[in-house]
Amino acid sequence: MNPTQRQAQPTSHKLMPEVMWLVPLAFLAVFYFFPLSSILQVSFARSEAGWLAALSDTLASPVTQRVLGFTIWQALLSTLLTLVIGLPGAYLFARYQFAGKSLLQALTTIPFVMPTLVVAAAFNALLGPRGWLNLGLMQVFNLPQAPLNLTNSLGAILLAHIFYNTTIVLRMVGDFWSHLDPKLTQAAQVLGANPWQRFWRVTVPLILPAVSAAALLVFIFDFSSFGVILLLGGPRFATLEVEIYTQTISLFNLPVAASLGVVALVGLLVGGVPGFGIPDDEEDTPGGAAPIESKDHRRLLIQPQDIFVRQEKMIIQHGIIVEEAGGPFLKPLGRQAGQEH
Repeated sequence: MNPTQRQAQPTSHKLMPEVMWLVPLAFLAVFYFFPLSSILQVSFARSEAGWLAALSDTLASPVTQRVLGFTIWQALLSTLLTLVIGLPGAYLFARYQFAGKSLLQALTTIPFVMPTLVVAAAFNALLGPRGWLNLGLMQVFNLPQAPLNLTNSLGAILLAHIFYNTTIVLRMVGDFWSHLDPKLTQAAQVLGANPWQRFWRVTVPLILPAVSAAALLVFIFDFSSFGVILLLGGPRFATLEVEIYTQTISLFNLPVAASLGVVALVGLLVGGVPGFGIPDDEEDTPGGAAPIESKDHRRLLIQPQDIFVRQEKMIIQHGIIVEEAGGPFLKPLGRQAGQEH
């Protein structure tokens, strides 16, 4: 190999990441930004005052503010409860070897991929007024009516979110935790630190990036929850997703639905921005460097495509709803909008 070829080879390797980014960007442009702009254009075309007035009126509405407040509140509460349930399990998977561990890890992944309708039916069959748990308690304690009433309640929503998203904490935090260098806590023990001090001053700063990334991802999923709220929460609870569905299907108010969609997208982006700053290099890890066997285990920060894929699913879902609800009306509107521009 001559010197010219040796100089050209590193340059080609440096260009590879930039070239590889063209594929996901092209995918997002065709299957995300184009459908998004088309849906928003058709929806805002029904507003006589223009899209900016429709957006400002929607934001100033007390209904929108109440819905947005509940959306953020239930997402924060669901995220906190998911961490409370998931972190002990992450510690168990990270620090202990036991029979059936691999099978148990695989089983914890199943809820994350289960359809919402199946989960809602299972919750009703288990926790509903005539569910197995209530029937068992009524028979054991000779009760005249069901002692637990989780149907159409906030408790059902929180339980479903925990059921869905605990696996995120188990996988992300548990994998990261398992690759921390045990010599760090051993050194703290030699210096006289008790178990609580070793955990709080050594382990917590080291796993904080993974916990933060998992919490942000769980919050994004809970913030954009739709099927769980609609099926298990009932009509008393409405998030941005459910309100978009109501405005589209029940009221056919497309400008308001589009405005709420913009608010939801902005909320998802804002919620995911802190994840871009989570360190993934050893020298940037808070509390000191922790040797990790594979660099793949350190890449736990939320990538842009994680948020875009979730938003694309939401936009396609709402796009289908809009098309089914107003197909005969949207086609003339689309032609009219094209003629005006």
